[in-house]
Amino acid sequence: MASAGVAHTSDLREAGAHSAGVDKLPEEMNDMKIRDDKDMEATVVDGNSTETGHIIVTTIGGRNGQPKQTISYMAERVVGNGSFGVVFQAKCLETGETVAIKKVLQDKRYKNRELQTMRLLDHPNVVSLKHCFFSTTEKDELYLNLVLEYVPETVHRVIKHHRKMNQKMPLIYVKLYSYQIFRALSYIHRAIGVCHRDIKPQNLLVNPHTHQVKLCDFGSAKVLVKGEPNISYICSRYYRAPELIFGATEYTTAIDIWSAGCVLAELLLGQPLFPGESGVDQLVEIIKVLGTPTREEIKCMNPNYTEYKFPQIKAHPWHKIFQKRMPPEAVDLVSRLLQYSPNLRCTALDALTHPFFDELRDQNTRLPNGRFLPPLFNFKSHELKGVSAEMLVKLIPEHARKQCAFLDLEIMVLDVFPSLHWQSDYSVYLVPVSHNIVIGICSVVEKSRSVFELHVMAENRNANAKPSNGKPTGAANPYAIDLDNFTKRLNMLYSHWKEHHNDLWGASDALAIATPPASEDLRYLKSSALNIWLVGYEFPETIMVFLKKQILFLCSQKKASLLDVVKKSAKEAVGVEVVILVKTKNDDGSGLMDIIFHAVRAQSNSNGHDTPIIGHIARESPEGKLLETWDEKVKNANCELSDVTNGFSDLFAVKDSTELTNVRKAAFLSSSVMKQFVVPKLEKVIDEEKRISHSSLMGDTEKAILEPARIKVKLKAENVDICYPPIFQSGGEFDLKPSASSNDENLYYDSTSVIICAIGSRYNSYCSNVARTFLMDANPMQSKAYEILLQAHEAAISALKPGNTVSAVYQAALSVVEKDAPELIANLTKTAGTGIGLEFRESGA
Repeated sequence: MASAGVAHTSDLREAGAHSAGVDKLPEEMNDMKIRDDKDMEATVVDGNSTETGHIIVTTIGGRNGQPKQTISYMAERVVGNGSFGVVFQAKCLETGETVAIKKVLQDKRYKNRELQTMRLLDHPNVVSLKHCFFSTTEKDELYLNLVLEYVPETVHRVIKHHRKMNQKMPLIYVKLYSYQIFRALSYIHRAIGVCHRDIKPQNLLVNPHTHQVKLCDFGSAKVLVKGEPNISYICSRYYRAPELIFGATEYTTAIDIWSAGCVLAELLLGQPLFPGESGVDQLVEIIKVLGTPTREEIKCMNPNYTEYKFPQIKAHPWHKIFQKRMPPEAVDLVSRLLQYSPNLRCTALDALTHPFFDELRDQNTRLPNGRFLPPLFNFKSHELKGVSAEMLVKLIPEHARKQCAFLDLEIMVLDVFPSLHWQSDYSVYLVPVSHNIVIGICSVVEKSRSVFELHVMAENRNANAKPSNGKPTGAANPYAIDLDNFTKRLNMLYSHWKEHHNDLWGASDALAIATPPASEDLRYLKSSALNIWLVGYEFPETIMVFLKKQILFLCSQKKASLLDVVKKSAKEAVGVEVVILVKTKNDDGSGLMDIIFHAVRAQSNSNGHDTPIIGHIARESPEGKLLETWDEKVKNANCELSDVTNGFSDLFAVKDSTELTNVRKAAFLSSSVMKQFVVPKLEKVIDEEKRISHSSLMGDTEKAILEPARIKVKLKAENVDICYPPIFQSGGEFDLKPSASSNDENLYYDSTSVIICAIGSRYNSYCSNVARTFLMDANPMQSKAYEILLQAHEAAISALKPGNTVSAVYQAALSVVEKDAPELIANLTKTAGTGIGLEFRESGA
């Protein structure tokens, strides 16, 4: 159940104790449910303010035996106003999380269509609904409050910023933003059956750090039923499809496609393509570009429109509307979207496969700052239902297919691969090689023309994993856990936990490790490092909880089938029982999490204390719905949290022979790229006085890492990856943090100058880094500093001895500087770290 109240900060205690007035709400309001299946009720309160400092108190839960939970939000500022109501930014006082709350006046006679729509939505490019509540005012007005995830920027403000700076938006951002718009539209059109009806830059949220786009404001959204009329005065003017201007009432989701085409054109131009001052003028602006519509086109837009008296104007060529340097693919896509005839516009799914977005499908593409693109290809099965084999191959690049597999992509075989052929001897489906997809064994669920289910397993990401025997017995799993390795490392974990229980492991009763969904950043996380170290694979969206007598896994069915083999080994190795809790697709996992917490409390009680101490990795923030649910459960549980990051760092520090081999190969690759590619490249640039940007050097060096044969290094390219985009810096300002990036400025070497380069490569997930400082025409002071730091470096290497702490290594370097150049101490990096192995950012002062 959910209830809400509003109060000023000073009145929080009174507001929390306010009684509910559920009986004053119409019955249908209490029937509303959102995605987590919680009923919504409202509390009658005095006032409904969104002023800064006011507190909104709401309760959720209370169904199916679940306890009620009180959540308090402090209103911080209004971020949007309109005829619909108001959107304000708020902070959850219990968790510190920032949210957006959309407050709309609710007609008590009807259900709210926006809420009903939001309940259905679950997509990375659609803003998510956390929960909702009702509130009332003194005038007995009822307001619906939608609590949404907070995304700080809009595409509208990003366009406005570039226009103000008199700059064109970089084409990579145009591609990135528009691709995600079409992915959101494809999802709501095909999987949900909803037309948004108000696509515009203001309704496209963007995270300024990751550049992930999310579609918002479903206040106008509707399921369009063929034969049923809809209002034509819908959608913001600049983005209104021509059939709406012609008064059509039986339109389709193609109106969203037109709007998206207008947004794409605006991203390319920096200003609206059709800036009409009125409804009629809007049509005039469209005709200026597309020319006068023909009778056939008008009939396609609205069969009931009978007046055809328009001045005959020729279409303006698209290539003249955009600047000469505009890629022809961009112009072609706009022309396919902005067609008078709705049935001739390409669909959102068609747009996703357009060559304009090919750059995004290149695994080497990075943002201008060198960072990875946000997730673009983590499709779920319902997004791809009915997609042809040819389109699927275009849609999901080869390097991303393993990502879809880890996300439990299930594809109906005959829908997706119509050219599959049946081989009855083995009861498997074989995919023609031309599809360029590695499949493995398929399970025959039922012998009919439309129910063969294909499970695509991810490519092996660790050399320690061994393939299974490949026998075609049902849904055979082509991967297997190395049980010898698992047994040995599980022993190490439990022994280390016992030996260092009170210091490195924070006296924890349980170790809870939650790994977020698959992404390019997964490689940087300690939770993922544990997955690879222990079982040989990354295990996205998985929760592992280690107890003294049990290990509990919460994961999908596919991961459960892979983990099942460790039960016997764990029992024999350390005497623990392995419990695997399988989460179904439509389950948020909260019930299974209750089982985990029951086991944690039971063990804590057996240890003689009521409040369990749960060890976790504090630096890793929860991502994805499963981890967000888990994080909420942990915060609301009667337990104490302890950061065990140092425990895992110390555990991973000692490498076995397999790990050492992987690290040596990574180190060999990093040093070879530096010696055989970077140094000659810089020498050539400087000697020939060429101009090249830091980001260009980054891209060239990354290719050298990923293609070892280019520098005559005999390592398997499929086992190689980068730790981070190579970092090149010059010009006198240097960022020594791991998050540093190569900017678009040109390499500076015109006079006395310094160039810094850092690169890191991975081999079978194990990494090694190397950094070098290059001095051009160094003055005496620089030369002295370089010599002293070189001696300090040698001292640090000499201190890398068994039993020495990382701080001792740093102290050895510091002693050299204190003795010979104390003036450098203020500028000396204050940390030293391993920088090698599963994680490249481990450090300790």
